[in-house]
Amino acid sequence: MTRKSKLLLFIMAVALTFSACDKFKKKLGDRCLNSRECATNSCMTVEGHKLCTKHCSTVSDCPSDYDCVELNVKRGYSVNRVKEKHCIAKSKLKKMDEVYYKNLRENFEKKWKDYLDKNAEKLSAKSTKVIENIMKKHVFPVDGNEKGAYTVIELAEYGNLRMDSIMGSKKKSFKANKDHIKWVFIPVPKDTEDSKKVITVALMVHKKLGNDEFWRWHKKMAKSWSRNNSKLAIEMAIKAGMDKKDFVNLEKHELRKVVDELLKVADTVDTKSDCNLVIDGYIFKGYKAVTDLERIVYDSLTKALYDKRVVLPGAKKAPAADNKKPAPEKKK
Repeated sequence: MTRKSKLLLFIMAVALTFSACDKFKKKLGDRCLNSRECATNSCMTVEGHKLCTKHCSTVSDCPSDYDCVELNVKRGYSVNRVKEKHCIAKSKLKKMDEVYYKNLRENFEKKWKDYLDKNAEKLSAKSTKVIENIMKKHVFPVDGNEKGAYTVIELAEYGNLRMDSIMGSKKKSFKANKDHIKWVFIPVPKDTEDSKKVITVALMVHKKLGNDEFWRWHKKMAKSWSRNNSKLAIEMAIKAGMDKKDFVNLEKHELRKVVDELLKVADTVDTKSDCNLVIDGYIFKGYKAVTDLERIVYDSLTKALYDKRVVLPGAKKAPAADNKKPAPEKKK
């Protein structure tokens, strides 16, 4: 055998050896320790396991049961991560989503529970019943969406210094959630004659002029909290379109009975001459009810959605089970 023939045989043997090695290399989706083990020359950590992946630009670069997704990749000893696209099995992606959202929910619920423990009070059964009963018996002003899936109750006294502030905080909260929230305003009086008159006027404005006109009247009252009294309430109600005669003998007006019931609500719930929010069986009082209003509304709504106690309009519902029996085949 000539020297040239021996060299040719050697080259062929080396080529066959490398070809055989490639056959034993791990395929896309197999477990791996490093990129050299993979036929795709790419080994990445996916959902806690190192798997053979494949670089891609679009989904067409991947097999049919894979997707082309962007990952944050750390290379070598670099502390920085770079974005790269890799083919990942759709079954793995689904599992990754489940784990991600499970962790997201657990972290949220822990933080929300800690917040409630520090900043809210659990409503007693007695307070809950008192609020429920008065809402069944009487109609109160509603802001937001009257048919909203989620109810927030504001218990507030006219004359407290946070009236204007809570309206500003509510406006910010409504930017994202107005369509989903039914905001019920229940005005509660102090145990003074003038305060009872103010609430009587408030209920009269709502009953006679309607919901929208009430909120316009209420906004002006909130901005004038420092001189809030029955005289001012009547003046603003007349400017809003009510007759001066409507306010003769306020003490004997039919709505005065409602005011007396509201006084019992204030005593039972202990509203403490301030703004209070009642949401999901908790009451947030005073300063926190104003400064944290956006968080309180957003997080309590998020918790209700997680628990499936609220379904927002447009959300997909599980299809109902089809119990209908198939129609019998017609005989030809």
